[in-house]
Amino acid sequence: MKALFAENKVDQASVIHDDNAKKKVVTMARDLWEIYFSRLFPASGSVGTGVQVLSVSHKGIKLLKMVRSSSAAPDYFRVLRPYR
Repeated sequence: MKALFAENKVDQASVIHDDNAKKKVVTMARDLWEIYFSRLFPASGSVGTGVQVLSVSHKGIKLLKMVRSSSAAPDYFRVLRPYR
């Protein structure tokens, strides 16, 4: 993603005016980031599975678990099992 931003001369201070660059960013995020553009639902699985969230997107369904990080790093989701 950073390479795409550099290629299109985009940084934190700039505003993207080129529609083609916007489309490239959205397409790359959709294709590379596992749960980006996913709808998240609370879920529970069998005892011991750790399933907490169900993720549904155009790429399939995934069972997720929230991983607590240190105070310096944000919490994140770990994919336990994908279904395509």
